[in-house]
Amino acid sequence: AFTGGNGGAGKHNRSNAKPLVDTVVYNAVLSALARSGERRSAQQADELLRQMEDDADADEEGLDTVPRPDISSYTSVIYAWANTETVEGAQRAEALLDRLVERYEYAVKERDNAISAVKNAASKMEKAEAQLKRKRHSLDAKGLKPDSVCYASVMRAYTKLRTLDGMQKAETVMQRMEDAARSGNEKLRPGTNSFNTIIFGWANCRNPKTSEANTVTSFSTAQRAEDILNHMIQLYEGGYGAAVPDSRSFSGVIQAWVHSKEPGAALRARDALFRQDDFNAIDDSVYVDVSNLNAVLKKFGEDNSDVKNEIVDDAAELSEALLERMIVRYQESGNKQTLPNIFSYNRVLNNYAKVRREGYAQKAEDLLTRMEANENEGYSNVMPDDVSYRTCMNAWAVSKEVGSAEKTEALLKRYIEMCGMCSSNGFNLVLKACATSPPSDGSNPFGVAVKIFHQMRDSDDPKVKPDHASYSYMFIICNKHLPDNHTQRLQIFKKLFRECCEDGMISSFVVDAMRNSMPRDLFDELFKLKENATVDDLVLNDLPAEWRRNVPDRL
Repeated sequence: AFTGGNGGAGKHNRSNAKPLVDTVVYNAVLSALARSGERRSAQQADELLRQMEDDADADEEGLDTVPRPDISSYTSVIYAWANTETVEGAQRAEALLDRLVERYEYAVKERDNAISAVKNAASKMEKAEAQLKRKRHSLDAKGLKPDSVCYASVMRAYTKLRTLDGMQKAETVMQRMEDAARSGNEKLRPGTNSFNTIIFGWANCRNPKTSEANTVTSFSTAQRAEDILNHMIQLYEGGYGAAVPDSRSFSGVIQAWVHSKEPGAALRARDALFRQDDFNAIDDSVYVDVSNLNAVLKKFGEDNSDVKNEIVDDAAELSEALLERMIVRYQESGNKQTLPNIFSYNRVLNNYAKVRREGYAQKAEDLLTRMEANENEGYSNVMPDDVSYRTCMNAWAVSKEVGSAEKTEALLKRYIEMCGMCSSNGFNLVLKACATSPPSDGSNPFGVAVKIFHQMRDSDDPKVKPDHASYSYMFIICNKHLPDNHTQRLQIFKKLFRECCEDGMISSFVVDAMRNSMPRDLFDELFKLKENATVDDLVLNDLPAEWRRNVPDRL
């Protein structure tokens, strides 16, 4: 099996002297190649290991006169192939593990045979030969015993592929570790890190479909990640302490559900987070950190399919309830790692803004008001910021509720008072609210819009000046809130157009807003369209450059 091959045997002195280049030096080179991540380096490392194997096989005397490969040698080359993050690399890594196991088992077998031969030797010569053989194979039996690091490296190689096939092979490798442990090699029993490698592998798997018998069926990678966590908990409850779930174990499952496109994934992510929180009563080193909280809060906002299918009802309220739970958890534990931060609050505000149902903009504003009071309650780290105010203003702007224009304007004032400044984006949110707000006896969206627009034009701050979006909203507002028989309607359109040209803000959005807001003959007059020309004949690039000088090219 491993007795042949001349390799570089002829290059070494067969005396009792140590080799000039020993295993430590070879391993240093292998380790350097392993860190490259390039296939070429992995191939070079593999060839160097082959040379060490051939030289060791040719060392019949077993006098340690050649650099024999040890477990570190194989681990480095396995790691080198794993780092290529390719299917070939993963397969070569596993093949190398198989080679290591085979060499180790062969060495153990031959060592044991040599020990028996020493005992049963009929002559001094036979005994001497058996002793040399025992020494040679004892070196390999001692230095080549596979450890959990080798297996973990192969598992990691397959998980980096992020495919269903790769993950199934990674689980097979871990199963080999469990089988070895049941056969008596307890050092190979998978520990917490090995289980976490599999959990995060499933969490990052991006090919959750499998084809069997010409039919394609979905495979829940998130559920598989949670199954692995459940197995860890069962082992822990059964008294096995080497694979106790830690914070990363739960975080991997949370991440898996956050990445999942399955219906109900937001609730499953939240439930996994609750399990992590509950496990804190068993192990206080396990706790929900704010990054997990924010990921789940974001998932509630992104899981629109859940909301539409009523699988997750009132996702915004559920996200605020989760926020409240973690605030209470911080108050109970004092662990600052669990304390919701400004991103947590802004996630909930954004979730309310996305609902677009009556009453939800007010819920967002109520939460913003609480944030403003946080400094008095000792939570200065969650004072509202620019995003907080603009998100809440947008909640009112898209709500289409009566009075939303005035509500958004009032928030703009609070925004400026709290933050000291506001760009045109904030002012445009008020104009957006005016454009979507329904007219009513108790509300004056047009009056609010005129006041805000004049405030922007009169400002000395270039960041507050109207941009192309401001003018687009103003055309829409005039069309919506000025009756057709208003005496100044056409003059206002003309004035807005003149000011827009002077500011260099004619964009495709402005043109669309004008086309949908004003009479066709006025549109043709302003843009000087020829008789019988259509609106589609208008080419922005044919307009005077001065009219578009402050508009980004893409618009």
